[in-house]
Order: sequence, then structure tokens, then C-alpha cells
Amino acid sequence: MKKFLKVILLFSIMILILLVLRFGIGFGIGGIGSGKLNQRYSKETDEIKNIKDETMSEDNYLKVTVSGSDYIYDNEKIQLEDLIYKLQEKEDNYTVRVIDDEATKNAYDNLLQKLDDVNIEYIE
Repeated sequence: MKKFLKVILLFSIMILILLVLRFGIGFGIGGIGSGKLNQRYSKETDEIKNIKDETMSEDNYLKVTVSGSDYIYDNEKIQLEDLIYKLQEKEDNYTVRVIDDEATKNAYDNLLQKLDDVNIEYIE
């Protein structure tokens, strides 16, 4: 009889774990609805990006290209620190458009990190 109770208890725990994983009961993870919520959030985020892109003309973007491990701004190669300094000097309202031209992961990530560090808005 004790063995039967242990099997029932183990089976119940397994069912509970499956329910939690499937429906995210009380934990806000997985399950029905989370996919729809994520799709809705993603759709709304994309709509906001599209509105922002439409309202900003090309004049409001400063293009920075990462080519290999080089940074190119204003058709010239530039060191990352100098680039950040030049961007900070700008007083206009702008967004940096980061263009990946076969960039190395390190160079690309370093640029994004520096832009984040100095609170310069960018799009990829």
C-alpha cells in the first residue's frame, strides 16, 4: 500500500511539473497566452519602430559603418573613442544608424556598448 501511495505521489508531482511548464501557473513562464502576449508585444514594438523610422528623415540619422574591425563615419576610418567624442559633440536631435559591413563581433559589440554607455540612441 505504501508503494502505491509513493507512485501516486510521484505521478502527481510529475503532472504538477508538466502543468507548470505548460501553463506557467503562478510563475509567469511558458504556457498558453505567453506566446500571444509576446507576439502582441513584438507587434507593438515593431509598430513603434516603424512610426519612429517614418517620422525621422534621413537627415536625423548619423550613419556609422562597422567594417571588419574598423569604424567608418563621414566616409573616413575613425577610432572608436574619437567617434564617440564626435557624436557627443553634436547638439542636433539624431539617431545613430549602425551598419554592419562584415563587422567583427567584438568591434560591433564594442560600438553598441559605448553608445549605450554615453546614452546615444541608435538603431541597427
